[in-house]
Amino acid sequence: MGDFDKKRAFSIGGVLSGLIGIIAVLANLSEILQFAGCNEKSEKSVTTTSIVETIEKNTKAKETKQAEETIVEEENVAEVVEEIPETEPQQEVIYLNSLKVVEKSMYAYYVENANHSVDTIGNTYLSHTITIGSENWRDDSYITYYLGGKYNTLSGTIAVNDDTYDGETGALSILCDENIVYSTGVIDRMYIPTEFSVNVEGCQWLKISDNKSAVKFIIDNCKLE
Repeated sequence: MGDFDKKRAFSIGGVLSGLIGIIAVLANLSEILQFAGCNEKSEKSVTTTSIVETIEKNTKAKETKQAEETIVEEENVAEVVEEIPETEPQQEVIYLNSLKVVEKSMYAYYVENANHSVDTIGNTYLSHTITIGSENWRDDSYITYYLGGKYNTLSGTIAVNDDTYDGETGALSILCDENIVYSTGVIDRMYIPTEFSVNVEGCQWLKISDNKSAVKFIIDNCKLE
């Protein structure tokens, strides 16, 4: 082979070698780009997953907090409801002077609406007041009401009417079906007004008697419950 042919062959070989090198570089560059793209996709995927997980965690935390707050509110409402006392139904009050007198003695001094009555120590009674006494102290003065077993308690205040004469004495008794359930004992003008409350459960007939007294009695605010 001549010198020219050798130079030509060498030149072609160099070109081919250079092309092969370039191809190798391009191949490496392609792999690098593909790897970088994969990493970028992976990073993007990881980032997206992280964001979704964070959102889900925040949502669950918010729902849990709201549920806890709802439970606390319900418990507070329940406590308030428990603290509210149950109100018992109010029992009807009947004043004795509103009932019809079924029977009274012949000489009974009786006023069923004796408002503005004055007792021996100067007290004035303004409402639901009964005055009872005898126009003839030799006879028992009484009044009788029908209760029909409807009531449990009879209460009020007993005083001596200022119409009572000095030196006069007497006793007031309350009877249920002819059984004495309350008595003042023997009293006179020097009697301090006294509150009373007696059990009249099951009582059919209520009688108030002055036991042949010369004293005139005031029964104030006398009510049945």
